[in-house]
Amino acid sequence: MQNPTTGGGVVDEKDGACDKGMNTHLKQLNISSDPANNNAESWKRWWQQLELYLLATGLDKSSEKRKIAILLHLIGERGLNIFNTFNLKLDGSTLSEVKSKFDNFFEPRRNVTMSRYAFFTRRQTKSESISDFLTDLEIKSKDCEFGTLRESLIKDIFIANMDNDLSHVRQRLLQEPDLTYERMQELTRTLIVAQQDAEKIVRDSSVPGENVMHLSRKNRGRGDSRQRASSRRSASNSRRSASSSRKSASNSEHSSTRTCGRCGQSHRFKCPATAVQCRSCKNFGHFAKYCLKNKRVSQLQSFNSDKSSQDHFVGMLNSQLKSSQGHMLLRMSMELDIGGTEFT
Repeated sequence: MQNPTTGGGVVDEKDGACDKGMNTHLKQLNISSDPANNNAESWKRWWQQLELYLLATGLDKSSEKRKIAILLHLIGERGLNIFNTFNLKLDGSTLSEVKSKFDNFFEPRRNVTMSRYAFFTRRQTKSESISDFLTDLEIKSKDCEFGTLRESLIKDIFIANMDNDLSHVRQRLLQEPDLTYERMQELTRTLIVAQQDAEKIVRDSSVPGENVMHLSRKNRGRGDSRQRASSRRSASNSRRSASSSRKSASNSEHSSTRTCGRCGQSHRFKCPATAVQCRSCKNFGHFAKYCLKNKRVSQLQSFNSDKSSQDHFVGMLNSQLKSSQGHMLLRMSMELDIGGTEFT
C-alpha cells in the first residue's frame, strides 16, 4: 500500500478503496500570519478540495481515524500545530469534530452585521464579468443568515449594483413580471450573449461599410457641387435675414425711446408724472415745466415780441384756465393801445 499523499496509486487493503493511476497531489493549507488576509476563506476552499480528494480516491469510506490522519498529513506543519491546541486524540474523534474545531479557530467570531454590509455594498467593477459578480454575491450571502430570503436578496443586489454599462440588462430584468432567481440567470446570459454578438457584427461590418461610403463619395461628383451652391445661397439668405432683424430691432428700440411730452423723459412704461399735480394749472398728469398753460402764454409773449416793430402795446394780460368736461379752456382779456385808441 502506497502513501495516499504521493503521486502513485492508492490501495486500501482493509477498506478495499483503490485509486490506481490517479493523481492524488493536494497542496498544503496556506495559513497567513497577516491579519489582513482571510484565513477563513482559505480554510473553506482547502476543506472542499480535501473532500473531493477523499471522494475521488475512495478514501471517504475509510475509518475516521485514517481520514483524520490524512487531513493532518496534508494540511501542513502550521495546521498540525493548530490541531495540537484542540486537545483531541485520533482515537475516538471524528473528521467532522476536527473540521468544527478548525472552523471555530479560523473564524471564531463571525459578525453577521459586517457580512451583510459587505453583501449589500458589493458593486460590480468595470473589469468584472457579470457571472463573476453573481458568483461573489452568492458566496458572500452564505455568511449573512438570510434564510429563505437569500435568493431574493441576491437577485435584488445583482440588479441594483451591476455596472452602469449594463443598464440595458437592468432595464430588461426590471420589466420581467414575477422574476425568479433562475429566470434572472437565464435572461442575463441571453442578453449578454446577444450584446456580444451585436458588437461582433458591428466590428465585422465596419471595413466594408467604409469602402461603400468611399465609392459613394466618388460617384456623387456634380451633385455635391449643386449641394454646396445651394448651401451658399442658404447662408447668404440667412445673413440678410439676420441683418433685417437687427435693423427692425434698432428701429423698435429708437421708437420706444421718444421724449414724453408730460415729463420730458424717455421711458417705456409708466410716466413718472402720472400722479403728480401741476403747480401751474393744479391738474394732474404732467410737470409744471410742460404745462399747456405755460406753453400758450410763452407763445403769446413770443408773438408780441415779434410784432414790437409796429405801434402795438399790450397794456394788460389777464388769463384764466378752466376745466370743462376734461378740456382746457383759456380765456384772456387784453387791453391794446394802438395809435392812442384803447381796445378791450
